[in-house]
Amino acid sequence: MLGSAMRHGFVIGIALAALVALILGAGSASAQGGDGASVYDLAASPADHHGRCPTTVTFTARISTFQTGPFSYRWERSDGVKGPVRSIPIAGYRDPKSAVDDSWRLTARHGETLHGWEKLHLLTPYDVLSDPAAFQQTCR
Repeated sequence: MLGSAMRHGFVIGIALAALVALILGAGSASAQGGDGASVYDLAASPADHHGRCPTTVTFTARISTFQTGPFSYRWERSDGVKGPVRSIPIAGYRDPKSAVDDSWRLTARHGETLHGWEKLHLLTPYDVLSDPAAFQQTCR
């Protein structure tokens, strides 16, 4: 009887681990650092701008982890510029205060179209580089 209960508990444990893995992989995650941290809800706004210039593109992302404590990160752009290293305290899995943002002011000539992106690079305690949040800007 005890052996059966232990096997049943083991099966439940495996099912819970699979459920946690499914939840971590669900949604709009754009990068995952093994078992440490992931970046999700990464976006550029406006992603496609046709209008007056100059304009500012705002990049937003969230950091997810089961670990608590400070995370250091920086934004990296398609033009090679790397932003300053910043730090954010995170209270655990999908902490609502884990949102980070950056902005990039762009100027182009009338009729010119610019394409670019930014990536969020988590530096510590895990090294994770997100997929790019891309934008296109056409000045009118």
